[in-house]
Amino acid sequence: MGRRNRRDHHRHAPPPGAAGTRGAPSSSVRVTATDAATSWVMPEDAEDPAAEIRGRAQDVALLLWGRRDLATSSLEVRGDRAAVQQLLDQPITP
Repeated sequence: MGRRNRRDHHRHAPPPGAAGTRGAPSSSVRVTATDAATSWVMPEDAEDPAAEIRGRAQDVALLLWGRRDLATSSLEVRGDRAAVQQLLDQPITP
């Protein structure tokens, strides 16, 4: 293993505003895959979701990975639509 110097540390740090560096959404959202009979809350440590996204697992995955737009998807949104959009505007992986 080579030595890491201070310069290397800064080279690997993500730039401000990069994925994973923004704050967590202020509201939580329950995500339900109706065909898989499973659901979870995002962010995972939150309680009392402000909204719910419901639909087929494939459609949910496409939405969360940014491959499908909420407005044109077949997913059902219950509750605070702004909370859902705030969640979708955040990166889903650290």
